[in-house]
Amino acid sequence: MSWRVSSVAACSLLSTSPVWAAEDSGTLIGQAGLWLGLQFNAMPYVFWSAGVLLLMGSLWGGVVAVRRRRARIILAKRIALNRRFHSR
Repeated sequence: MSWRVSSVAACSLLSTSPVWAAEDSGTLIGQAGLWLGLQFNAMPYVFWSAGVLLLMGSLWGGVVAVRRRRARIILAKRIALNRRFHSR
């Protein structure tokens, strides 16, 4: 799915600004027009990559939390055994 600006809307919105220019076919030219096209075309990829990064970050956070919890349990057992056998 690609996001496009209609030529009528682009011409009517951008005809008042000297920075923007529109050809007869409705394609936007100039640096600002190129940026607008890239922004609308790249938006789904930006959202997908942000979602994937958030998912990977949350999964990695869960893995780290489980590892820390296991390490705390092992350390607590070791301390309890040391207290039990060294208190004699």
